[in-house]
Amino acid sequence: MSFPTHNWMNFVSSRKKLSDLTIPGTHDSGTWKLSGLYHCQDRSLGEQLQAGIRFLDIRLKPSGKADELEVWHAGGNAHLNFRNDIVGVCRDFLAKNPSETIIMSIKDESQTYVRKEAFYNRLHDDMLSFGHLFFLQPKIPVLGEVRGRIVLLRRCWANASEGIDVTGGWPDGGNYKNGKHSWTNAADIPFTVQDKYSGFLSVRRGDKFNDHVLPLLNEAANNADRLYINFTSAVLDGGGSLPAPPRLLAEATNRLLLAYLNNKPQARYGIIAMDFPELEPELIKKLIECNYQDPAFLPRMTNRKGDRVLLRFDGGLHALLNPRYGHRLWGGNWNWQDWANLGCPLEAPNMVESHLVKTLPGGELYLAYNGTNGKAVIRRIVSAEMQDLYGFQGKPDEIKEVYIRQFEKGPALTLGGHAFMEDFRVRNRMDNKQYLVFDGQLHHIPGPDIAGRLLGKDPCWFREWAFVAGKEQEGLPLTDARLLKFDDSAQVYLSYTLPGQTQPVLRAIPNPDMQQAWGLWGEPEEKPAKEKAVNYNEQTLLSHSRQPAGAPANQDIVEIRSMLDIDKCLDIAANGTDIVIRSVNGTPGQRWKLTDAGDGYHYLESQAGQDKVLDVKAGGTGNGTGIIAFQRNRCDNQQWKILPAPHAPGLYYLAPKHAPGCCLDLGGFKTRDGAALILHKQKDDRDRANQVWYFHKVNG
Repeated sequence: MSFPTHNWMNFVSSRKKLSDLTIPGTHDSGTWKLSGLYHCQDRSLGEQLQAGIRFLDIRLKPSGKADELEVWHAGGNAHLNFRNDIVGVCRDFLAKNPSETIIMSIKDESQTYVRKEAFYNRLHDDMLSFGHLFFLQPKIPVLGEVRGRIVLLRRCWANASEGIDVTGGWPDGGNYKNGKHSWTNAADIPFTVQDKYSGFLSVRRGDKFNDHVLPLLNEAANNADRLYINFTSAVLDGGGSLPAPPRLLAEATNRLLLAYLNNKPQARYGIIAMDFPELEPELIKKLIECNYQDPAFLPRMTNRKGDRVLLRFDGGLHALLNPRYGHRLWGGNWNWQDWANLGCPLEAPNMVESHLVKTLPGGELYLAYNGTNGKAVIRRIVSAEMQDLYGFQGKPDEIKEVYIRQFEKGPALTLGGHAFMEDFRVRNRMDNKQYLVFDGQLHHIPGPDIAGRLLGKDPCWFREWAFVAGKEQEGLPLTDARLLKFDDSAQVYLSYTLPGQTQPVLRAIPNPDMQQAWGLWGEPEEKPAKEKAVNYNEQTLLSHSRQPAGAPANQDIVEIRSMLDIDKCLDIAANGTDIVIRSVNGTPGQRWKLTDAGDGYHYLESQAGQDKVLDVKAGGTGNGTGIIAFQRNRCDNQQWKILPAPHAPGLYYLAPKHAPGCCLDLGGFKTRDGAALILHKQKDDRDRANQVWYFHKVNG
């Protein structure tokens, strides 16, 4: 079993933002065919991706009579076509590894802005020709939004706010002190980039790492709310008329980077863009391991506290006591250092006498071990995919099927647990079934026809798990499911038929972001608006999580959670005043006590103290007025009515007394931590996901 570099993101939480990860990358990724100063990589693009690289630095220039985009490095033409040799390779890799995402930095290498519009128009058309493969929204997505896709990091002009725009402050070698610059772009995304690529002496090859790479590693490890991009690449002064090739400096920086990672706790370091990372064979693996902090997502791991080897199945961890058990299970490929390493104090039941068993003549493969009661247990390994997931390549003991009765036969081996419920789409390795996750349950997509109607023709990602769903997790199959639109609006709906019923259910998809998260890219069927009330049973907005029932009552203490993301709630900002949305963390600033204010209104008292309540700033009534925490003064702009959402049972509007027709609103549908809450006129065409709220009771 080798370290799974080809699909390492499968074992990372879908709720992680890309800026929260450590991402191995390459500098001038398309230069393996070039030579001299232009040669920065030995591996082809496909080989880089297989090795675990997930950030690609692509420099393009229109070339030839047709002005097709080709890869260049300054004056060197790599003769690689962008559509075929770059995007085509990425598309094929992602189709085989749908849990992964690729961040692609694209720069206009023509070094002139005379034809900037023509360059981007060609780039734009090329990207759109791949359907939904490119993620072009101007935000840092969470991993679950972009599995199976390419995220555009844009280093070129554009006539639209497409992709993550880094054009406004990218440091150009010596133009900024130490080749480093920090800035915030127009979409309110903060960046820090280090790209000092020249000015280094051959006799001091460690200067690039020690003076430039190292300080940013330390900074990134301690600052969460920022995208860090740290280039280890540069050229050396060759002592003559030309600099020395990049490999000479890469030998030093890569060695120093690996030594740093070997001697530091795992942390988040951002994007690390390297030349020739394979010069240190363990380097990419060490960077990947920085993302493995949660054992819930890993089938196999080593706990560095005691070097105990752990397997995860049935939703729990199980420890191998003796290295010889490892040789039995993994054979000649056994090497505990090839496993993901965790540094947390994990306790796990022991697996004694672990080995593989194969029945004859049937050939079924089992994991056998002595359980906690001392009995010999066998667990069937149901497929080659499951065998590969755990790396079980050891030689099994062959026994006749009749002797299988000497073992206590347990259920088939499964990762289990609940971690797979965080995703929007999953594929079960146990039976290869595909599911959408909504209402906190798994809903089976029954066949390729329905999958095509819902998901479209583009390559679609499914996070792969091995699980047996409990009754509370198993939802209904999506019988006759399809996407619909009605001719009176642009709203997209999911329609499906419940068992024993003839009238289809109709569920509105809250917004385009959520539609992308589920990957519902099929072409909606157009219907007359008059059919909606007659032919369909319209129910609640489609929600990833189970929707709670019951309105909050006087004296309840609640978290006010967003319909857009059940794991985000109202919080008081660091300044002690502004109200923002933030990931649920259980702190007093996220908890509010309902106190009767009379006439059906309530004060919402912050549990952070200081007798502050939810307040519309200065009693404003206009769209966009800020929401703050302010000392109680019993004015109408501090009194809120909780109004049921007509089309979304269990969800509520919050309407202030002083501004009839207005309500609490999450401006711009933004769910990033720190996004502001505002007052806005209540939209009356239907319940909008940025204006309706869960009240999660925390006082029992």
